[in-house]
Amino acid sequence: MCARTIIYTHLVNFEGDEYHTATSKSLKEDEELLKAGFEYVTERDGVKIYRKRK
Repeated sequence: MCARTIIYTHLVNFEGDEYHTATSKSLKEDEELLKAGFEYVTERDGVKIYRKRK
């Protein structure tokens, strides 16, 4: 029987925690924000919230 060692690595992100935020109420606005590099975060009261690192 052969013993194997599995090494787990954790990638650390040293970037700041500052973000630009944006909101969207339509599919067209969603598309524009995604093309601009924003990432979807959540939705509240029918408004989608996006963020992008500064």
